[in-house]
Amino acid sequence: MKVDFRFVKSLLVLLLLGVSQLSYAHQMRVFAYVEGADVIGETYFAGGGKVVNATIELVRDDAVVATVASDSEGSFTFQNVEADSYQIKADGGQGHLASFDIDSSEFPFAEPGNEPSGVAVTSAHQVQTESKSTCNQQSSADLQRAITNAIRPLRTQLEQYEAQTRFRDIAGGIGFIFGFFGLFVLVTRKKA
Repeated sequence: MKVDFRFVKSLLVLLLLGVSQLSYAHQMRVFAYVEGADVIGETYFAGGGKVVNATIELVRDDAVVATVASDSEGSFTFQNVEADSYQIKADGGQGHLASFDIDSSEFPFAEPGNEPSGVAVTSAHQVQTESKSTCNQQSSADLQRAITNAIRPLRTQLEQYEAQTRFRDIAGGIGFIFGFFGLFVLVTRKKA
Protein backbone atom coordinates (compact mmCIF):
# COMPACT_ATOMS: atom_id res chain seq x y z
CA MET A 1 0.00 0.00 0.00
CA LYS A 2 1.38 3.34 -1.07
CA VAL A 3 1.08 6.30 1.31
CA ASP A 4 0.02 9.62 -0.25
CA PHE A 5 2.24 12.20 1.45
CA ARG A 6 0.07 15.07 0.18
CA PHE A 7 -2.79 13.65 2.21
CA VAL A 8 -0.55 13.35 5.29
CA LYS A 9 0.68 16.94 4.84
CA SER A 10 -2.90 18.21 4.50
CA LEU A 11 -3.94 16.37 7.62
CA LEU A 12 -0.95 17.76 9.50
CA VAL A 13 -1.85 21.33 8.47
CA LEU A 14 -5.45 20.85 9.62
CA LEU A 15 -4.25 19.40 12.91
CA LEU A 16 -1.93 22.37 13.53
CA LEU A 17 -4.74 24.82 12.76
CA GLY A 18 -6.97 23.06 15.29
CA VAL A 19 -4.26 23.09 17.98
CA SER A 20 -3.64 26.82 17.51
CA GLN A 21 -7.32 27.52 18.21
CA LEU A 22 -7.14 25.46 21.40
CA SER A 23 -4.14 27.42 22.63
CA TYR A 24 -6.02 30.70 22.03
CA ALA A 25 -8.88 29.43 24.19
CA HIS A 26 -6.49 29.27 27.18
CA GLN A 27 -5.02 32.71 26.67
CA MET A 28 -4.74 34.58 29.97
CA ARG A 29 -5.75 38.23 30.28
CA VAL A 30 -5.25 40.86 32.97
CA PHE A 31 -7.22 44.09 33.35
CA ALA A 32 -6.64 46.89 35.87
CA TYR A 33 -7.79 50.41 36.69
CA VAL A 34 -6.94 53.13 39.16
CA GLU A 35 -9.30 54.01 42.00
CA GLY A 36 -7.97 56.76 44.24
CA ALA A 37 -4.43 55.68 45.13
CA ASP A 38 -5.15 51.97 44.57
CA VAL A 39 -4.67 49.86 41.45
CA ILE A 40 -7.43 47.27 41.24
CA GLY A 41 -7.68 44.50 38.67
CA GLU A 42 -8.62 40.99 37.71
CA THR A 43 -7.14 38.07 35.82
CA TYR A 44 -9.12 35.70 33.61
CA PHE A 45 -8.85 33.32 30.68
CA ALA A 46 -10.14 34.25 27.23
CA GLY A 47 -12.92 31.67 27.66
CA GLY A 48 -14.19 33.46 30.77
CA GLY A 49 -12.70 31.46 33.67
CA LYS A 50 -10.99 33.35 36.51
CA VAL A 51 -7.29 32.83 37.26
CA VAL A 52 -6.91 31.92 40.93
CA ASN A 53 -3.63 32.48 42.83
CA ALA A 54 -1.87 34.13 39.90
CA THR A 55 1.29 36.06 40.80
CA ILE A 56 0.72 39.72 39.96
CA GLU A 57 3.64 42.15 39.77
CA LEU A 58 3.47 45.94 39.65
CA VAL A 59 6.44 47.03 37.51
CA ARG A 60 7.86 50.54 37.04
CA ASP A 61 10.91 51.14 34.84
CA ASP A 62 11.65 47.38 34.65
CA ALA A 63 11.76 47.10 38.45
CA VAL A 64 9.15 45.20 40.47
CA VAL A 65 7.54 47.62 42.93
CA ALA A 66 5.05 45.23 44.56
CA THR A 67 3.76 41.67 44.24
CA VAL A 68 0.36 40.22 45.18
CA ALA A 69 -1.64 37.08 44.38
CA SER A 70 -5.10 37.02 42.81
CA ASP A 71 -7.94 35.80 45.04
CA SER A 72 -10.60 33.14 44.35
CA GLU A 73 -12.40 35.55 42.00
CA GLY A 74 -9.22 36.40 40.08
CA SER A 75 -9.18 39.91 41.63
CA PHE A 76 -6.20 41.77 43.07
CA THR A 77 -5.40 45.17 44.62
CA PHE A 78 -2.22 47.20 45.00
CA GLN A 79 -2.83 49.77 47.76
CA ASN A 80 -1.37 53.28 48.10
CA VAL A 81 0.38 53.30 44.74
CA GLU A 82 2.42 56.38 43.85
CA ALA A 83 1.14 58.13 40.70
CA ASP A 84 3.32 56.99 37.79
CA SER A 85 3.20 54.78 34.69
CA TYR A 86 3.21 51.06 35.48
CA GLN A 87 3.03 47.69 33.81
CA ILE A 88 1.11 44.92 35.52
CA LYS A 89 2.48 41.45 34.83
CA ALA A 90 0.43 38.38 35.69
CA ASP A 91 1.77 34.83 35.84
CA GLY A 92 -0.90 32.15 36.16
CA GLY A 93 1.59 29.29 35.99
CA GLN A 94 2.13 26.71 33.25
CA GLY A 95 3.19 29.41 30.79
CA HIS A 96 0.06 31.57 31.20
CA LEU A 97 1.38 35.15 31.11
CA ALA A 98 -0.36 38.49 30.56
CA SER A 99 0.41 42.17 30.99
CA PHE A 100 -1.48 45.45 31.16
CA ASP A 101 -0.19 49.04 31.09
CA ILE A 102 -1.45 51.84 33.32
CA ASP A 103 -0.53 55.40 32.36
CA SER A 104 0.21 58.06 34.98
CA SER A 105 -2.70 60.12 33.61
CA GLU A 106 -5.13 57.56 35.09
CA PHE A 107 -4.23 58.60 38.65
CA PRO A 108 -6.37 61.35 40.22
CA PHE A 109 -5.02 64.84 40.85
CA ALA A 110 -5.47 64.44 44.62
CA GLU A 111 -1.92 63.16 45.09
CA PRO A 112 0.49 65.82 46.44
CA GLY A 113 2.56 67.29 43.65
CA ASN A 114 0.22 65.80 41.05
CA GLU A 115 -2.37 68.54 41.03
CA PRO A 116 -2.78 70.69 37.93
CA SER A 117 -0.96 74.02 38.11
CA GLY A 118 -3.53 76.62 37.23
CA VAL A 119 -3.83 79.22 39.99
CA ALA A 120 -0.86 81.41 40.89
CA VAL A 121 -0.62 82.27 44.60
CA THR A 122 -0.21 85.96 45.45
CA SER A 123 0.50 87.35 48.91
CA ALA A 124 -2.59 89.59 48.98
CA HIS A 125 -4.99 86.77 48.25
CA GLN A 126 -3.03 83.87 49.68
CA VAL A 127 -5.70 82.58 52.07
CA GLN A 128 -8.49 82.87 49.49
CA THR A 129 -6.37 81.28 46.74
CA GLU A 130 -5.25 78.41 48.97
CA SER A 131 -8.87 77.78 49.90
CA LYS A 132 -9.90 77.77 46.23
CA SER A 133 -6.93 75.57 45.32
CA THR A 134 -7.82 73.02 48.01
CA CYS A 135 -11.46 73.10 46.88
CA ASN A 136 -10.41 72.69 43.23
CA GLN A 137 -8.13 69.77 44.14
CA GLN A 138 -10.94 68.11 46.08
CA SER A 139 -13.42 68.73 43.25
CA SER A 140 -10.94 67.35 40.71
CA ALA A 141 -10.38 64.26 42.84
CA ASP A 142 -14.14 63.74 43.28
CA LEU A 143 -14.70 64.20 39.56
CA GLN A 144 -11.89 61.77 38.72
CA ARG A 145 -13.35 59.20 41.15
CA ALA A 146 -16.84 59.60 39.67
CA ILE A 147 -15.55 59.20 36.11
CA THR A 148 -13.50 56.16 37.10
CA ASN A 149 -16.53 54.55 38.76
CA ALA A 150 -18.71 55.26 35.72
CA ILE A 151 -16.20 53.98 33.15
CA ARG A 152 -14.92 50.92 35.07
CA PRO A 153 -17.84 48.60 34.18
CA LEU A 154 -17.61 49.63 30.53
CA ARG A 155 -13.86 48.97 30.36
CA THR A 156 -14.30 45.62 32.10
CA GLN A 157 -17.15 44.64 29.80
CA LEU A 158 -15.21 45.66 26.68
CA GLU A 159 -12.10 43.75 27.76
CA GLN A 160 -14.11 40.61 28.52
CA TYR A 161 -16.03 40.90 25.24
CA GLU A 162 -12.79 41.05 23.27
CA ALA A 163 -11.44 38.02 25.13
CA GLN A 164 -14.43 35.73 24.55
CA THR A 165 -14.39 33.03 21.94
CA ARG A 166 -17.59 33.72 20.08
CA PHE A 167 -19.81 31.30 18.17
CA ARG A 168 -18.93 32.95 14.87
CA ASP A 169 -15.24 32.24 15.56
CA ILE A 170 -15.98 28.55 16.09
CA ALA A 171 -18.29 28.37 13.06
CA GLY A 172 -15.66 30.13 10.96
CA GLY A 173 -13.01 27.62 12.03
CA ILE A 174 -15.27 24.68 11.21
CA GLY A 175 -16.10 26.25 7.83
CA PHE A 176 -12.40 26.71 7.18
CA ILE A 177 -11.76 23.01 7.85
CA PHE A 178 -14.65 21.90 5.61
CA GLY A 179 -13.39 24.22 2.88
CA PHE A 180 -9.93 22.65 2.96
CA PHE A 181 -11.46 19.18 3.03
CA GLY A 182 -13.59 20.09 0.01
CA LEU A 183 -10.55 21.33 -1.90
CA PHE A 184 -8.68 18.16 -0.98
CA VAL A 185 -11.53 15.98 -2.28
CA LEU A 186 -11.77 18.05 -5.46
CA VAL A 187 -8.04 17.72 -6.19
CA THR A 188 -7.97 13.96 -5.48
CA ARG A 189 -11.09 13.33 -7.63
CA LYS A 190 -9.62 15.17 -10.63
CA LYS A 191 -6.45 13.09 -10.49
CA ALA A 192 -8.40 9.83 -10.23
